[in-house]
Amino acid sequence: MESVPVSFKPNTAQKTAIHNPPGPLMILAGAGTGKTTTLLHRVNHLIHSKQVLPVHMLLLTFTEKATSEIRQKIRDLIGPSADDITISTFHSFCNALVREHAIDTNAEKLLWQEEDITYFFINHFNQLTFIQSRIFRANPYGAITGSFIPFIDRIRDELLAPADIKKLYDPAMLSSAVIEDIFPNLHADANQEDVLLQLADLVQLFDFFQDKKNELDVVDYGDMILGCWTMLNTHPHILHIVRDKYQHIFIDEYQDNNYALNKIINLIAGDAPSITVVGDEDQCIYSFRGANYYNIKDFENRYQSLSSYVTVKLMENYRSSSEILNLANASITRNTNRQEKTLYRPRELPKNGPKPVWFPTES
Repeated sequence: MESVPVSFKPNTAQKTAIHNPPGPLMILAGAGTGKTTTLLHRVNHLIHSKQVLPVHMLLLTFTEKATSEIRQKIRDLIGPSADDITISTFHSFCNALVREHAIDTNAEKLLWQEEDITYFFINHFNQLTFIQSRIFRANPYGAITGSFIPFIDRIRDELLAPADIKKLYDPAMLSSAVIEDIFPNLHADANQEDVLLQLADLVQLFDFFQDKKNELDVVDYGDMILGCWTMLNTHPHILHIVRDKYQHIFIDEYQDNNYALNKIINLIAGDAPSITVVGDEDQCIYSFRGANYYNIKDFENRYQSLSSYVTVKLMENYRSSSEILNLANASITRNTNRQEKTLYRPRELPKNGPKPVWFPTES
């Protein structure tokens, strides 16, 4: 994440994004284009132009580190009123909503962090008698941290159940390429047979873990995500309260966020939203449902019919030399799922730098 300059002089595209009135705004921004700085100055502008009250703002980021950095930067930028803005990761936001409205017993249960889950699996690995994968059996700690926890997290992040995985992907139809793209953490040092065993093991593991959590009266962030989605989707009065509080939504690194976030945010934003997302489809990560172009494409499809909808592309790159940008632009052109976006070096900055070297790989 880039730092916020003390003296920030926005370029034309950045200025357009900053001064756009409240409404659905998608900022498509490549690396090094000042996207986070632009987002924070947009927040600053909306507050100081009296268009938005800080207490009605929700700013979501992808990681705890990014949340902490943005919280400090926005306070440096706008002062104490920044404390009225809700700045959070998606997981923490969902957890807070579920506990605030407390519609089921999960709201009162102990919340497990990742280290708690790791400790649980280490102490219960001998109970996982269904494990067939030789790689999982040979390296329990590696299986737990590298496969078990990521798999469980991804299922919840995408509002899937093991049954959905079975419906979406017939093991008999899974090629190595599909597995590598869609099921990360399954294929390292494994042949095709063991990969399929790993997938079968993880589906059973998910059910085992859910049963154990119920026995121990604990939940994890994944349960809170599903609980948040269910609560907002089935309790209109709670959705109304949440919408009234969070009237203006801002999401950084939108391409890193997941299917669950997209669905939950769509519920909160409603049909006439004030929502700003900053993302780069060239940096999409893979999900069980395919690459997360879905979120960016869904945002466009959902709001482009509104007269207030705007897309702004940030293409002036302040970080890399022209040689690097030319190579990056050429390498991404084969991606047909993206909007056309060519990064370039601003005229006032030196264009030349070290010559990049291309290293082909097989994965």
